[in-house]
Amino acid sequence: SLALQKGTTRPTVNGALITDSLPLSTLGRWIPALRQWDDRMSARRVPRPPILTTLATLLLFRYGVSILTHSKSFDAFPDGFYRMGQGWTPFLFFAVIAALFALTTLRTRSGRWAIALGGGEQAGRLSGISIEAVKRWTYLLSGLCAGLTGLLTMAFNNHAQSDMGTGAELDAIAACVVGGVRITGGDGSIFGVALGAILIALLQNALVLTHRPKD
Repeated sequence: SLALQKGTTRPTVNGALITDSLPLSTLGRWIPALRQWDDRMSARRVPRPPILTTLATLLLFRYGVSILTHSKSFDAFPDGFYRMGQGWTPFLFFAVIAALFALTTLRTRSGRWAIALGGGEQAGRLSGISIEAVKRWTYLLSGLCAGLTGLLTMAFNNHAQSDMGTGAELDAIAACVVGGVRITGGDGSIFGVALGAILIALLQNALVLTHRPKD
């Protein structure tokens, strides 16, 4: 839902097509991040598993965007924008961001804190880690990455529609699991997740090329 929000925020405002508005484009990139931040704040105000808040808002935004845009497809984007999704450009984005996050988790305190919280939140709190600050920035960065994914998806497909990204959350979870990340947290690496994502993408492409259903 984060990606499809980005895919429909930039091109439309009250049903009108917008293609060259920098403020609106910037707003579109930040909406997924702010939604992730709000998920975290909601889970904090009313204690509940964060996954429940995330799934609830996923459905809310997914169908809300569909209603607002009437499930229309938009494709009047500048030629320069389309080039973002062509050739090796998406993979370069992927490689650079994966490398940055890998270095962050291995070489910085904030990255190691994020990994530590997955292993044991109470232990992290007793160690003096600012639990809420780390969670907020983790959610924010997750949303920003989803916004960038929406941009690349729009550029790759040459259009934006409210149902773009449907099912991508399951691919993301599968990539993490295949890459060795423990669902409960505290174990795994960015490098492993990157390899898992590449493997999932290769399998999906192979199924398409052999005319087999991806299900």
